[in-house]
Amino acid sequence: MLFPIRDAPAVQQAFAAGIGSTIQISVGGTVDARFTPLEIEATVDLLSGGRYVDHNGIFREGGPLAVLSMGNITLVVSRESAVLCEHAMYFSIGQDPRHFELVVIKLPHTPYEQYDAWAERNLTIDVPGAASPNVKTLNHQHVTRPLYPLDDDFAFTPQVDIS
Repeated sequence: MLFPIRDAPAVQQAFAAGIGSTIQISVGGTVDARFTPLEIEATVDLLSGGRYVDHNGIFREGGPLAVLSMGNITLVVSRESAVLCEHAMYFSIGQDPRHFELVVIKLPHTPYEQYDAWAERNLTIDVPGAASPNVKTLNHQHVTRPLYPLDDDFAFTPQVDIS
């Protein structure tokens, strides 16, 4: 399984330990306090500054990344969240998504079609947290109402505005 996660303290700890080190590390729960970090033992396989060329040929600065392995799970731990939805980032750190039986794509806005040529199937799952594709569960409070898709019961009449 190839699993991306944003966890700046874990990246810092992996960089401090160095490539080849086996570390006891806490992952998860650093961005959203509703979640409890998971204590794992992992090997630091690779450390990267996070520079890569995206699928459109644009140079990106993804920030520090650490590749950690534990059994058949490969964690790509990032300081920044944006790189976690770009398949080209995986190639830049030597992780070919085609060689994994399962690739977790956590963000609902991830261009999942980048994976379609390789994937036997794509599944959308709804899990708690800020990346849920079910926006009704995100508890938005400071928005003008009614607003689709938060509200189902309202009329929408499109109007042309010429300026």
